[in-house]
Amino acid sequence: MEKRIFKLNFFDKINASLKNRFSSKRMMKASLLIVCILLSISIGCTTTSRMATPISSFSDGTANDVTVTKSTIHSLQALDFATKLDNQADCLAKGKEVISEESFLTKCFTQSAPSTDLTPFLSAKDLSQRDMALDALAKYASGLKELSTVDKAKDVNDASKDISDHVTSINTNIAGMPGVTNPVNKGVLSGIAELAGSLVNVYVGHKRDEALEAALTKANPAIHDLCNLLAKEFEKPNGVFYTQLENSYNEQVGLIESQFKEAKNYSDKFNYAKKLGILMQKREVALNLYAAISSSYMKLAEAHEALLSQLKTGVSANSKIDEFKAEINNIQSLYNQLNDKF
Repeated sequence: MEKRIFKLNFFDKINASLKNRFSSKRMMKASLLIVCILLSISIGCTTTSRMATPISSFSDGTANDVTVTKSTIHSLQALDFATKLDNQADCLAKGKEVISEESFLTKCFTQSAPSTDLTPFLSAKDLSQRDMALDALAKYASGLKELSTVDKAKDVNDASKDISDHVTSINTNIAGMPGVTNPVNKGVLSGIAELAGSLVNVYVGHKRDEALEAALTKANPAIHDLCNLLAKEFEKPNGVFYTQLENSYNEQVGLIESQFKEAKNYSDKFNYAKKLGILMQKREVALNLYAAISSSYMKLAEAHEALLSQLKTGVSANSKIDEFKAEINNIQSLYNQLNDKF
């Protein structure tokens, strides 16, 4: 009895025809390839760059780094202010016991007493500049990730323009940060979006990789400068943020030690001792976090350089990306410990 042949769709017919015409394995592979090509054309298949995976890891790591860094800087500002308030309260409490309140009020709130001066560690401008530069860094990395997945001319150009804007923003904010002796000129990287205008509205994978290489090349100096700045500020033992954190904790430790010595009964001494022990543990974790943040920005810059090198030479960026990811995991662990345990 003859087998009934069911109605085949368009691609089944092509495949069946090729199977009947060619019997060898090689020709079978060719037939399947033709079917795949026809299928891709018919559905408008979207491709991704060969750089999509490492760039995605870089982008995600950068986003986490920026989130922790911004939170840490703001927490340092709050810790500094809280420490100064504690010192003022202690100063006032002790003053009432020895001399007139009016005299001690003057001493405790005078600008000549650094430990009790309420002037913020970072000015509003300093804080804002770092926030904006970090936001631009995160958006730049996100833009790279988007660019690695688009394959249409308009999308490539739009993504590249966004990257250009974010890198220019990084430059502008770095230029305004204190301690930068050689700021990047404003707008020096504004040409990132200058891509070929003849891109066709189909596969432009090679143009997309050209756009990625252009973005990475032109952004590299700004990324290096920002990462170097942040790494130095969090660096152990002399970074300005690291030193400020250490000083704030040392003042708090000194205050509790003084209160412990002056406590009149065992219960108070026990509570101060317990408080001191927790504070010492917290200080250690916080200082380790700052050192790790410093290291992360050096590794971020190295990973960015490695991505550019992979596009130019084909040498894999995976090792540098993995080092960056490992440091981000370390930072996340320390950050979670600092916020969950204490």
